[in-house]
Amino acid sequence: MEQRFQEIENLFSVIVEEMSQLMDQPSKDELSEFIDHGEYGLALETLCYVLRGNRISLSSISYSKIKKLVEMLGFDNIVLDGILVRKLSI
Repeated sequence: MEQRFQEIENLFSVIVEEMSQLMDQPSKDELSEFIDHGEYGLALETLCYVLRGNRISLSSISYSKIKKLVEMLGFDNIVLDGILVRKLSI
């Protein structure tokens, strides 16, 4: 179980690092705090909110990583609705 949490945290770290220039520091800090405390659902919700709020279009690679994260967390793809639409517009 611990390994799974580590994989989730590593994937979050990669995603945040790849998008670091697209997000402001308070958003990155909030994500990091949720991740550090194991609040992965809140971190994912915050990430989606930031992406939608800033109208950030995702590359196919970034989209795939977020989709994998959603699956690892056991969430329905409905969580991704806001960024699914953005991904298709690229």
